[in-house]
Amino acid sequence: MLILLVIAAFKPDIYYVMSWSAITGMPVIANLIAGKIAFLRQKSFIEAAHALGLPAHTVILKHILWLNCRALLVIQATLGMAEAILVETSLSYLGFGVQEPTPSWGNMVLAGANYFLQGNFWPSTARRSRSSRRSSDSSC
Repeated sequence: MLILLVIAAFKPDIYYVMSWSAITGMPVIANLIAGKIAFLRQKSFIEAAHALGLPAHTVILKHILWLNCRALLVIQATLGMAEAILVETSLSYLGFGVQEPTPSWGNMVLAGANYFLQGNFWPSTARRSRSSRRSSDSSC
């Protein structure tokens, strides 16, 4: 619902849709990272890094975030991109997203909806007509 307010306040642009999808997904990622950090703080390798005299920022950035949270961030970024694409597609299909001159999956699905309802599920793979087949066969 928040994305509809943003589109109503600003113009329906792909950058606004993607930006707000990212902003609304940040709390989920922050919560996952906080849980992972709370779990890792109790591990012995963190105590060993402190015992070796490593600075706190090195332990946090390298040992916790880079080495242990990297996979979590990559997975969440991948899922976030998929979610943003689905949000943009559904908004464009409903007419609230990216407008017509800009290519969008939602606009393409909306344009092909008439073909689907007519029973032409794959209009791009339609068979050639007989006249075009004859002309191409005679040229060989």
